[in-house]
Amino acid sequence: MIWRIEGNRISLVKELDVLYCINCLRFSPDGDWIAFGKRGGIGLYCLETGQLQHIESGGVQSLDFSPNGSRIASAHRGEIKFWDPKNLIQMGYVGVGRYLTGVRFINDQQVVYVSRDAGVSLLGGK
Repeated sequence: MIWRIEGNRISLVKELDVLYCINCLRFSPDGDWIAFGKRGGIGLYCLETGQLQHIESGGVQSLDFSPNGSRIASAHRGEIKFWDPKNLIQMGYVGVGRYLTGVRFINDQQVVYVSRDAGVSLLGGK
């Protein structure tokens, strides 16, 4: 559900039909989109138009927008997938061989990820 808070007033904006429970969500850097990860993949909801789109990618444990908004990184059981949020296509993936629980962009070129068995790791340049 998406809620609007104005002063002391709270109102329901939209109830999303997403089929599965949501594991994580992030706002895009420009504030126009909400991306959420679920068992069936990634959902993208446009706050301006109310359009809801889905990317079927398997279970998503965590996701994040790059700071410039040009990519989404999603953490899956053993890999990180990179997506173009405008065209809804996969840009690539990196197999890490660990059960991932979190992923975050540090900047537009580096990603940090968390796994159950190996702690925190850096992916990308220096």
